[in-house]
Amino acid sequence: TLLYSSAASVGYKRQGPALVLIHGASGNTRDFTFGLAEKLANNYRVIMFDRPGLGHTQPLKAFGTTITDQAELLASAAVALGHERPIVAGQSFGGAIVMAWAVARPSNIAAAVSISGATYPWEGEIDALTGALANPVIGPVLSRLASAWVSTNYVSKSIEGTFTPQDPVAGYANHIGIPLILRPSQLMANARQRNTLNDELRMLSPNYSALTI
Repeated sequence: TLLYSSAASVGYKRQGPALVLIHGASGNTRDFTFGLAEKLANNYRVIMFDRPGLGHTQPLKAFGTTITDQAELLASAAVALGHERPIVAGQSFGGAIVMAWAVARPSNIAAAVSISGATYPWEGEIDALTGALANPVIGPVLSRLASAWVSTNYVSKSIEGTFTPQDPVAGYANHIGIPLILRPSQLMANARQRNTLNDELRMLSPNYSALTI
């Protein structure tokens, strides 16, 4: 059952506490609809949002879409769907959104669940390709070249690397919508968000100690 709001979303109409799932980088709600969401729907009212600029949600703005901007949008979308204080769970980059949600909208979250979340700053620099895709001059050109020339087989190989040392789950690569991920607009949105994440986490993470949820 599709539920539309200010962010593209999908929900399973089941009984139980409201649970919002937030996907990671280079992803969309299909990361969860492959199997997890249906299982969780046995006990929760599951809602999933495509993050701004990814999946079927439009970008908030070309540049400067912070994790707090994203959290504010998704929290407002949950409220619009009638869920003032949902449990919010995020995987990888989605974990950063969960923590930004908890810090920015503490009255609109019952519990924060980080699944291998990127929630603290790390050492090192962002990879060169991400930096180039995030560049306002080079990015639009490079994203179109990448979208045209990067094959679905290349992406499938990247997915294999993500699952290593385990084998990829059969059918996962086809389910997540590789053409959707490889759209130029999504490549740039993903890169621009990743490019600023570390600096944003340096500012956000000192606020975690004040959380009482």
